[in-house]
Amino acid sequence: MKLYLLFFSIFAFSNASYCQIEILWSETYSGDSYAQVCDIIQTTDNSYVFSGYVIRHTDDDVPYCGNLVKFSEDGEIIWETFLAWDDYLVPTGAIATSDGGFAVTGVPVSMGPPFVMKTNSDGEIEWSWRFNVHFLYDILETEEGFIVVGDDEFSGLIMKLDDQGRSAGSTPVSVENQSVSITSVINSNDGGYVLLIETRDPEIIETLLIFTDSEGDSTDSWIYPGEENFLIKTIELLPDEGYLLTGSYQDERRFPVPMAVEIDFEGNVASEVVFNFEIGDDWSWRLGSIIRTQDRGFALGGWTSYSGESDFLFVKTNVNGEIIWQGRYGIEERQGISCLQQNREGDYIVAGVAKDIDEQGESWLIVKAGQDPSNISYPSDSIIPHPSSFILSNPYPNPFNSTTTIEYTLPFASDITLNLYNLTGQRVETLVSGRMQAGINRIMLNADDLVSGLYFLRLQSPKMRKNYAGDQVQKLMLLK
Repeated sequence: MKLYLLFFSIFAFSNASYCQIEILWSETYSGDSYAQVCDIIQTTDNSYVFSGYVIRHTDDDVPYCGNLVKFSEDGEIIWETFLAWDDYLVPTGAIATSDGGFAVTGVPVSMGPPFVMKTNSDGEIEWSWRFNVHFLYDILETEEGFIVVGDDEFSGLIMKLDDQGRSAGSTPVSVENQSVSITSVINSNDGGYVLLIETRDPEIIETLLIFTDSEGDSTDSWIYPGEENFLIKTIELLPDEGYLLTGSYQDERRFPVPMAVEIDFEGNVASEVVFNFEIGDDWSWRLGSIIRTQDRGFALGGWTSYSGESDFLFVKTNVNGEIIWQGRYGIEERQGISCLQQNREGDYIVAGVAKDIDEQGESWLIVKAGQDPSNISYPSDSIIPHPSSFILSNPYPNPFNSTTTIEYTLPFASDITLNLYNLTGQRVETLVSGRMQAGINRIMLNADDLVSGLYFLRLQSPKMRKNYAGDQVQKLMLLK
């Protein structure tokens, strides 16, 4: 495996602390010309599947474009799948499915009919369909099959598919006097869906949320009540709390300023975090991804620009948006971080696009990085916990159909409760209650008496509420 890492420098900005980032591995996936990484999926075997496109020509000059590529936890390519018909295919959304495979939405470069594909766990295509609509952006698995969202002419579109990808009906979603697209869909707290809507008015582009019932019919809507035109990029369900929205607004220089907004289930703003990074008057920076980290802080990936050159920029903050550490990851030619994920062990997977590596065209650049917590000095007013903290890991497997293993880590012997909740917030079962030993603890959940659906695990302790960032929550999907 070639390492194309030339340097990774960590340096202090205002209110930032020095720390050391350990590069566990660095790998590229190369093409002849253009490339883009769209999604990162961590699988139940601790591998990673990336979706995106890399334009690569064969001997007969037939270009391949859309790609699914699986990397092992050590950075070795396990398999690659070309999502190709008679045109370049560009993925727009990708998810892991309950049977271990993957489902992908996308569109041909020529802007012909968009597609939905399903693969098995080895990346082999099981079925694929095109639909006579304008665009498809995102996909969500349901008990009956899938929900895909996009737009058709002037209205947003929700399509239901069966488990073989065949259309089972569609519902238009409209906003008065606006042409709109649905760019993302997640499960809501009450059994319906939350849709991320983007208006397509070239003069005023804004985003809002629309809430629907299980049939896709609108029940409510929400738009950011602040003065900024907050453009939402991602939305995440926070069990028993509300929703986390991440995105950005434009400042007076028309530079994007990253934001994270938490709202409760009634639409009230519970918290706002504005990430105002001072990186110099001659620099600008663009946001690629914001994620909530296991310590309830944030990690941001993007790229800085200066005099026509750019660097990957990677930033870690506390829950209040205060910088804990940050660094630039540079190679000879680069574009920046587009996807970012924290794995179950707390390490980071960073993916973006770099140019002219090893005399190739644009390539995916994928880095797995871990931090050395002994070198981190937390601000005195930070509520971020010591790195040896309460952690509720993602259960494995997840989704599951009979049993799953739940793992949680305690920094010291503690009185805890670990509860299982259904989608409506009702407690289904108390899995652990009492004093547990420090270190890693594991229990097995048997779901024979549970119905299929989305559940939430919540780890609580009096010590967590008093001295740490708060409860730990994980989603759990049961599919029988």
